[in-house]
Amino acid sequence: MFLRLVALILGLWSLTPTMCDHTDSKNVVLGVPILSAPDASFVKSIETFSCSLSNPPKEESILYTLYGNNGTKKHGDFSAHGEYTANFTLVIQLSYDGLFYCNASVQNNTAIQPVKSKDHYFRVIVPVEGAELSSDPSPAEVFEGQNLTLSCSVKAGTDISYTWLISNSSVEARHRQEGNRLLLVSVTSEDAGNYSCLAWNQLIDSVHSSISTQKLVTVKVGVSKLNISFSVQKNGTGYLAQVRCQAGRGTLPINFTLYHENGEQQGSEETHSHQASFPIPVELNRHMGALHCVAENGHRRVRSDVLPLRVVPVGGSVRLTLEHDDSGSSDRVSVRLRCAVDRGTFPQFHWFLNDSGLDSRGPFHRIEEHSRSLLLTSVNDHNSGSYHCEATDSFDPIAWISSEKLFVDRAVASRVPVTVLSVVLGCFLFLCSLVTGCCIYGALHRRRPAPRKRAWILNSTAMNNMEYEDDELVEDEYMEDGDLATAANMEDRDTVEGESLDEWEQIEKALQINCMDEEVPPS
Repeated sequence: MFLRLVALILGLWSLTPTMCDHTDSKNVVLGVPILSAPDASFVKSIETFSCSLSNPPKEESILYTLYGNNGTKKHGDFSAHGEYTANFTLVIQLSYDGLFYCNASVQNNTAIQPVKSKDHYFRVIVPVEGAELSSDPSPAEVFEGQNLTLSCSVKAGTDISYTWLISNSSVEARHRQEGNRLLLVSVTSEDAGNYSCLAWNQLIDSVHSSISTQKLVTVKVGVSKLNISFSVQKNGTGYLAQVRCQAGRGTLPINFTLYHENGEQQGSEETHSHQASFPIPVELNRHMGALHCVAENGHRRVRSDVLPLRVVPVGGSVRLTLEHDDSGSSDRVSVRLRCAVDRGTFPQFHWFLNDSGLDSRGPFHRIEEHSRSLLLTSVNDHNSGSYHCEATDSFDPIAWISSEKLFVDRAVASRVPVTVLSVVLGCFLFLCSLVTGCCIYGALHRRRPAPRKRAWILNSTAMNNMEYEDDELVEDEYMEDGDLATAANMEDRDTVEGESLDEWEQIEKALQINCMDEEVPPS
């Protein structure tokens, strides 16, 4: 009995520390663990993920577990005591891109619930490599005004940025960049050149890049409006017209085609020049129809105006006229002689001074306007004399037609042109006519006395005459004269617009008689 009591006391004694311990596993709560990790990293790089508790329980060993790949992969466990931090070292793989978190739990004590950290998004960046450039359309050849798209592709890489270059310089901002594409809108000849793209990605101070090979972008120019013309040359016993089709601009080669008005093709030629010539037999003084050109260089077709094909030889008379030229300086007298022929498709003119031929340019003259005019830059004693011109066919200079001779000296050159005199005389006559018209208008529409005033003048005149004839004026007669004046006044008022100049003459005579009577003293 004594032994049992001793054993019971010893057992209770052994349990005393546990019973007196204030730590109750049911009351222990772990805080939220903190996961420290980079936001992004290049693939195959080495990174450290850390997990810790801000206030871990004392005398407990904490088990940290790291999960990644959006929580589908366990990357390892780490046991830490107290405030120690769990570190996980990983070799980054592409599949690691996604969410990471860590769990914290008390080791060997399942009574304490484990706690999960906040999610951390981790981005895996693949270094860029193998940049290549392509175009749409391909090959990269477009005409002015069209659009072109360049695309930059890579063999590997994520989170890529792109920089576009033309001849190793930045592309103008007017072109649109959309992701890995460059849109060239309404291109011009200035957009032609060697293009390349630079693909790159960056993480802090670490940059990976790859540049493509250059691609030549060609901007072609469409054919501009065509001009069509022809010249004639003698061909044995006949004549041959060289019809020329010419484009102002356009990327070579250009295909020219000549058509007759009936739709028949007269010739076609592809040339590395901006013009083409087609020989067409012609007969003089005969209409050979109308022609037009068509040209294209891969763009739209361009058509010229219609050209009537008819050759008329020079004929009729040749006229020589003199004009005063205003382009000369004030101290030098300049005149221009013009030569014209009645008919002729291709006239050629030659100029003569005192029957001696003149060159195209000399110290005092210039032949201009396809030999049609002769400009005398100055007229003096050395170049005064008889001028004349002669006309002939440029394609057959056999028959010559000469104009009359015109004597030109300084007096003739300084003479005021007839046109100037005509203008001055015309202005003078106009002013004279204007002044004369104003005088006539004023005489016809000068101010006239009012009807009532005219009646008073007539009445007054009549009364004065009667007073000198008879010293005593009877009252009835005065009233009668008053009635007559009133009647005259009413009649004048009705006919005021139709008075004639004769009525005014009668009034003036009456006034003169009245004045003469007043000046004669009574006898």
